[in-house]
Order: sequence, then C-alpha cells, then structure tokens
Amino acid sequence: MMRSVPPQQSGGRRRWLALAGGVLAAVLLVALVGVLRSEEAPGEASPPGLTPPRESAAEPVRGEPVVWRSRPVSATLEGLVTAAPRPSPSPSLPGGEEELPPLESATVTLFRMGSMQPVSVTSVDRDGRFRFPGLESGEYRVVAEAPEYVSETRTYRVEAGATGALRFSLAPVAPLNGVVVDSEGRLVSGAAVRLFPLVAPGSQVGPETPSAVLPVTETMSGSDGSFGLFGAQERDYLLEVAHPRFRTSVEPVRVSGSDVRVMLRRGVVVVGRVEDARGAPVPEAQVWLWEREVPGRGHAPSKSKETRADARGEFRLEGVDDGRYDVAARVEGRTGQTRGPLEVVEQRTPPGVVVVIEGALSITGTVVDASGAPVAGATVSATSSPSSPLEARLLEDESDRRMARTASDGTFTLSWLKDRPHALDAMDSEGARGRLDSVPAGSQGVRLQLVARGVLTGRVVSASRAPLASFSIDGTAFESASGRFSVPIRPEATQRLLVSAPGHLDRVVSVRIADGRDQDVGDIPLSEVYTLTGTVRDALSRAPLEGARVVGLPLGAEPGTPPAPPALSGPEGTFRLTGVDAERLALRVHRPGYREATLTVPRDSGPLVIELVPDTNRSGSQSE
Repeated sequence: MMRSVPPQQSGGRRRWLALAGGVLAAVLLVALVGVLRSEEAPGEASPPGLTPPRESAAEPVRGEPVVWRSRPVSATLEGLVTAAPRPSPSPSLPGGEEELPPLESATVTLFRMGSMQPVSVTSVDRDGRFRFPGLESGEYRVVAEAPEYVSETRTYRVEAGATGALRFSLAPVAPLNGVVVDSEGRLVSGAAVRLFPLVAPGSQVGPETPSAVLPVTETMSGSDGSFGLFGAQERDYLLEVAHPRFRTSVEPVRVSGSDVRVMLRRGVVVVGRVEDARGAPVPEAQVWLWEREVPGRGHAPSKSKETRADARGEFRLEGVDDGRYDVAARVEGRTGQTRGPLEVVEQRTPPGVVVVIEGALSITGTVVDASGAPVAGATVSATSSPSSPLEARLLEDESDRRMARTASDGTFTLSWLKDRPHALDAMDSEGARGRLDSVPAGSQGVRLQLVARGVLTGRVVSASRAPLASFSIDGTAFESASGRFSVPIRPEATQRLLVSAPGHLDRVVSVRIADGRDQDVGDIPLSEVYTLTGTVRDALSRAPLEGARVVGLPLGAEPGTPPAPPALSGPEGTFRLTGVDAERLALRVHRPGYREATLTVPRDSGPLVIELVPDTNRSGSQSE
C-alpha cells in the first residue's frame, strides 16, 4: 500500500535537491579551474608548441635529462569544388537556386602566400570535397583546377584550432573561332588576336593598372586568316585584332562556341625620318608610335605601332587610326622623340615626322692616378637619367650608360651621349676609383683622378676577448700572437670577411666601405665549438625515433653567427648537434608523421630527451 507525501514536504525536498546540485556544480567548476592553472605553472614559461611534464616544472638539475613533449595546435581547411552554372540565355529569366554538380576530376593545390612551392596537393572525392588538415596558422593561396574548366584562385587565412571552408565554382572552357578579312573580303594572315576582360563603360585604364593589360588568351591568324582562342569562360570579352598594315579592331564579343568574322580597315600612313642632333640621318633605328590617351578598353593601348627605319633613317607606319600619339626611336641604347604630339584627325595624313636622337655629343678626357700619371686599361662610364616617361619605358630593359676603356696614354672617349649632364665613374684593375658629377655632354679634356684603395685592419679574439694566434681571413692564413690582421679593401660597397680559427666556429663579418681609405674593424670574437646530445622518442610508446631532424638556431649570438649544422637521430633515437655557438639555442625537431617540437635550452645542457606526439590529423599510416 503506497503512502502519499504531503505537498509541502514534496516541494521542500525538491528545493533541497536543487540547492545540493548547484553546490556540487560549483565545486566541480573550482576544481577544473585549479587543474587548468596547475598546468600553467608559475616560473619559466614553456617553449612555444611544447608542454613540459609535471615533474619538470621545477628548475631542472644540470646534467639530468629534461623531457619535452610537443603540443598539437593546428588548423584545417576544407571545401567543395563544383561546376559553375551556365549563363542564362535570356537576362529576363530569374536566377533561382540551382544545385551545382561536383567536379570529381578537380585538383586543389595549397600554397603559402608569397611562395611558389606548394604546401600540399589533393584531389577531390566523388562529392567534390577536399580537406587539408594539420596546417599552420597563416594566409594561404588555394588553386582549384579541372580539365576543360577555367582554374580559379582564392586566398584564405586559417587560424590555429579552427576549420576554414572554401567553395569553388569552375566555369567550363569555351572556344572562340573566327576569321580575319580586309574591307574587300580578302583573308588577312599574321594578325595578332587577343582577348581581354570587359570593363565597365567609362572606366579609365592605363599603364598604371598592369593587371588590367594582360590578355586572357591570344594567338595569330593563320595563312587562311583563321584563328582559334581557348582558355576563356562563356561570357563577354573585348576582342582585339591588330595588324601592321591595318587599323586595330577592338570590339565586344561573347564567347559561346560560335564563330566570329573580323574585318580590318586600312588607316592613315605616317612617314618620317630619324635624325641626330646635327640633322644627319640615323639608320636602322627602332621606331614606336604610342597612343597618348587610352580610353577605357580594359587593356593596354591598342593603337600602338612599331617599325624600323631604313638605311636613310626613313620609316613608314601603316594602319594608323585617329588619335594623339608620341613617336619615339631608339638605336644603340639612345632614344629620342618628337617635340610635341602627333595628331591624326578624320583619317587625314599628317606631314612628315622628324624624330631627333641626341647621339652626336661625346665626352673626352684622361684618367690619372694619385700621383698624376696616366692609367691605361681603366674602365670609364657615363650615366644620365631619362627625360620623359616614354623614354623611361623604352629603356626599361637596358641601362642608360655608355662605357669605354682608357688607351695606353690614359685617354678615353664616350660617344652617343644625350645633351644633358652625366656622372663619370672610373676604376682600374687594382680597385682604385674616381668620380665626377654633372659633366655636360660635349665636354673635352676632362681629368679624372683615381684614389687608391686602403686596407682593413682588426684583431681576431676568443669569446673571452683573448687574442687568437692562429686564424685565417678569406682563406689567407695569419700567425700573430696579438691576433692582428690587415687585408686589402676590395672595390665594393660592403666587404664580407670569412674568419676561421682551429677549435672555433667560422664567422662572417660585413664591413661597410665608406670611402676606400684605411678602416679598423676592431675585435672579431669567435666562439668555441660546443656539442649538444640527446634522444628523440615517441611520446606514447616511448620508442626511439630514427630520422628526426634537429636544427639549432642561436639566440642572443653575435651578428653574423651561423646556425649549427642540423643533425639526424640514429637507430636508437640519439642525435649529436655540433657547432653550437650561443649561450641559448632554439631547437626545432621534426619527423614525418609527428608534430614538430620547439624548445629553448642552454648550450651546455645535459643529454636531452625530446618526445614527439604523433600527428593523428594527417591522412595515411604513420611511418616509423
């Protein structure tokens, strides 16, 4: 027989049970916080990526092994690759939600930003999905590609402990075939055919936007005037067709697999002559006609023309369209251009164009040494700066410099100079140098005096500043009880000295050469060779790991100190790191299939025991 409980007692019992549950939850929360704080024990902080065991939280006894364990902190990037929806044939049709098919043939490649070396490459599964586990935090470049589809590139930043997601929709490649004819229907071969992105009307695009001037794809028309362009998406583009004898055609086109017919019209013929500063013809000069104002076509100027002057300095440019142009010429590294713009209006032929190249001026002189004696075989150069943006563009691939060598009497002649000041530099075989600034073109009888190079002096000492009696500088041996040395100054702005001594680590010292005179570099300390030993093992099974790579980076060392050569652990997991040259080392330990471990240790530490945690996020079996 069941006995009923009064309502007052039942309500009181429920309140006591709720209170007891709250107290118990608070006790558990306090205990959890205590555990977390105990793992972050006060004192010396753990190295990044490592968690020391409890028994090593106190100050380690010198000479006893200290166990370090790598802590897994990584990121994951996953995503989906599908085929992009085809453009609607009618803009009036609504663009509703569409289930896009996965691309089973797609490949996804992962790059670190600023690097061309891929971090990882993977193929998507049957659902079009991909996954990159175990990534370091940072910014990546992700490239998705598939046969017969246009590749797509994205950038993405992943954070440690997080999972990022990307979605790619690759558009199918659409061909564009066509034929080029003239106004009378005759086939035109050798025309340059280029496809450019279509920009919004009124956009101003010029040389300052280099990404906009790159064609999507390009080709040349064949002997029958036909062409084929591949690698574009099914969308709208600008089609540019250029030929030296015709006006350039730039028309919008839709790439959809259909054929196009491009008709080229004949334009104006521009004739001219290339002369030097005295009016004499300059033969075989390269001539450019470059449009000054570029409308917003989404690519580089389409009206530019190029030809070469004949033996009489005369040139002919066909197919010129209406516009305002600069005409420039170049020969032997010298350039010139018209004084004002060339205007072609309503297809009227302009008068003859004259391009003047200022190449008849020269500088002559003599190179002498510090005593005034002539120097034979010295190198002399004259350098000037471009006078206009167009001239700078024409000279972007070659230095605006003329050079000559002195004769047996020290004389030299620098020809084909522009009518402007030049800087003259000279140097002999011993490295003695001389310089004159702002020498006008046309100057005669210039005297250029060389200054002899000095010597670098200094002292090679140990880390305790005791002189080293036996050492070498750049392979030259020195025996000096005081550690003193003296080496010639070389003809360079910064001279690097490789300093070596028995029982000490090599060191590279960089010395900035001020004016070529004698310089004292002071003391160059060399550190003794130390050796660090230890064992690498599995954190779970405690089994020794063979083939782990151990790299020691010096902390707080002298400038120019090289890192210790890396070491590999042997069959017993042991390693020996020699050439340690710093009071403290940052060790990095890596083995495929395990998390990388990093730790900071003194150089005279006892044998180390380094435990690596298996990387369970990586696909495939773990190799020992």
